[in-house]
Amino acid sequence: MSEKGEQVMKFADVAAARQVMALIGKYASDCGKGFSLKHLTIGNETLSVSNGSASQPQNAVVVRQGEGIAIYWDLRNAGAPLATLAEHERDARTMARRLCGLGHGC
Repeated sequence: MSEKGEQVMKFADVAAARQVMALIGKYASDCGKGFSLKHLTIGNETLSVSNGSASQPQNAVVVRQGEGIAIYWDLRNAGAPLATLAEHERDARTMARRLCGLGHGC
């Protein structure tokens, strides 16, 4: 099984979106060995998460712009990569600009 996706969510306010980002960071950190968590400079707040597992590699970039959060991910079972972290970062930048253009967090 392989999958690639995008999910965009709008929260009631910036505080709620920040809380969700904090939870995502905590959960990714709790995964422990094999997972890499980085903070990027996209939007108001961005996390890059990857797992270099040979059997089931996973990559994701989560961006917060104001009260909006967008997640870009891919998951695969020993198949060819569906996307790179660089592609997820590009998509996150695009969505952060779109959310900003709609008045979210700029």
